Amino acid sequence: EIQVAQKKTARVAADANVKLLLSSIELLATQVGTADATANQSEAQAAANQATAERADADLKRAEDLIRQRIISPQEFDTAKAVAASADATLKAAREKAASDRSKIAESRAELDAGRRAWGRSVAQADQVGVDVQQADLNLSYTRITAPQDGRVTQKAVEQGDYVQVGQRLMALVANDIYVIANFKETQLRNIRPGQKVTITMDSLGGRKIAGRVESIQASSGAAFSLFPPENAVGNYVKVVQRVPVKILFDQPVEAAHVLGPGMSVVPSVRVNGFEVPDVVIAVVAILLAIAAGFVWSRVANRNQHGGGLRAMGKD
Repeated sequence: EIQVAQKKTARVAADANVKLLLSSIELLATQVGTADATANQSEAQAAANQATAERADADLKRAEDLIRQRIISPQEFDTAKAVAASADATLKAAREKAASDRSKIAESRAELDAGRRAWGRSVAQADQVGVDVQQADLNLSYTRITAPQDGRVTQKAVEQGDYVQVGQRLMALVANDIYVIANFKETQLRNIRPGQKVTITMDSLGGRKIAGRVESIQASSGAAFSLFPPENAVGNYVKVVQRVPVKILFDQPVEAAHVLGPGMSVVPSVRVNGFEVPDVVIAVVAILLAIAAGFVWSRVANRNQHGGGLRAMGKD
């Protein structure tokens, strides 16, 4: 359980790391967009400064022509020269800034690619931690021994605190869905078929009868699969009627209060004849017998009364 808790904690940390890296990727993607916009702005500013520098250079050339002709003063010429130099310096700075901003785009994209690779690695690590959690849960499940079906424990051979080995038998389990194995003689199998009704007399219940049905008939005798099957390949062969196991199921689940289990005795009676008198016929016959009995009784009563009256008249 401690290992499972540790693995689950590691899984939470791995998931948090994945989310953190995903947020970093989104931030880096935003930074790439910002760097691209900044680079575009710097390039536009550089283009504007280039136009300004070209105009300043043109003004300087005109000033040079005018200063030769002594049309402008030296002061105006110096001003035009200074403006041209300043425009060239501004253009150079703008171009350097545009180049720097453009390089930042590549840097941001490289960081974005690195972040994506880190995110992919973190996802793989989170998946691995998830597998570790499943393995820890599987190891924890090995500490719980569960029965394949419901039933009652018998022949328990272990106590709390005992050390057990792999494959050691700890107890026996008697399932709730019990059934009967009836060993019929092979001469009795002629009319027995799966699905036939069976009346099961339970010795442990004081002869109580429970309904059941034939589920299947084993395709061999019981002795054929015993630990030491009989060997009849001898000269002095004596024919012995074999017993064949017949599986019988209960129509209704046996009550839990009744103690039934392997090795207990029952007496099964298979109904091999499918004919049954319907309950309606039995009721009609009973009504007819009751009417006939009443009619006979009334005739006898009337006869007794009539005979008594004749005797009285004779006496008079």
